[in-house]
Amino acid sequence: MKTNIRGVQPSARVFHGAGLLKNHMVVVAGRNNDKRLNDTFFLDLADITPGGLKRRMSLKETADLQNDLPLPKESSQLRTFVDHFCFHILVIYQDFTTKKVSLSQFELRATLGTGSFGRVRLVKYKPSNEHFAMKILRKSKVVEMKQVNHIKWEKKILSSIRHPFIVNLEASFQDKLVIFYFIILFYLKKKKKKIFIYLILELVSGGEFFTLLKNQVCLKMQHCVFYASQIVLVFQFLHRNKIVYRDLKPENLLIGSDGYLRVTDFGFAKRLEKPYRTWTLCGTPEYIAPEILLNRGHSFSVDWWALGILLFEMFTGYGIFN
Repeated sequence: MKTNIRGVQPSARVFHGAGLLKNHMVVVAGRNNDKRLNDTFFLDLADITPGGLKRRMSLKETADLQNDLPLPKESSQLRTFVDHFCFHILVIYQDFTTKKVSLSQFELRATLGTGSFGRVRLVKYKPSNEHFAMKILRKSKVVEMKQVNHIKWEKKILSSIRHPFIVNLEASFQDKLVIFYFIILFYLKKKKKKIFIYLILELVSGGEFFTLLKNQVCLKMQHCVFYASQIVLVFQFLHRNKIVYRDLKPENLLIGSDGYLRVTDFGFAKRLEKPYRTWTLCGTPEYIAPEILLNRGHSFSVDWWALGILLFEMFTGYGIFN
């Protein structure tokens, strides 16, 4: 089953695409560990094998499994920490009003990542000297790559929730273009001014969980339990708020300076309404649940399927379907 898809390349290792498959819109994310993809490429939904997982499988055979990966906290402290958030800090849907800020209030620093329609920059908020990650998206590219709904859902959902294991949205804004100025440019047939959308996100400085898995090949059971418990808390929180995440994978998990995970990239997330089902075919092929592929409607259970796949990958060092 192949379809020609317009690709979006957030990094050298991850791609997103959207296209029509028969009568259905297909939105997928995936991995490209070896090279960048062109903007137009053929995606075989039935036969995608990430090179990174294959390499990890071969490394596993020769890896020294005795390496020690220290936990950020002792197991007893972790249980207390988890219980604390389970019963006291988890917030059931709250209205979170982001700060009203402008680009002039930020000092742009290093580039943390680049993609087809934007980049992520390290920035300093001048009034408080705090550091954040600024996601800069070129509006015309977002429209061209059919990512408008994903960006809107990501902003809408992150603006309404806060959680210790989520990369929280602190503010959002966009460039202002005076209508009169736009009309003049249109009639003079000059090049349109580039308009950008800015998402100010919590800075997570520990790197990707994908990198940890790649370097460690596979994790010890206690580490698998440690990281899985944080993802479970996030899913419990999201599902109580009627939000399905739909894109769990190592690339979407960041590690904070405290050693705990942060879930990022809510482009495929959606808030469900009764009967709490949705029919969009989306996700990363290795982690897509059967009910999504069958296109008979799916709900919150698809997140738990993806967690099971990820747990297998953590413990063995390779994907369950490879």
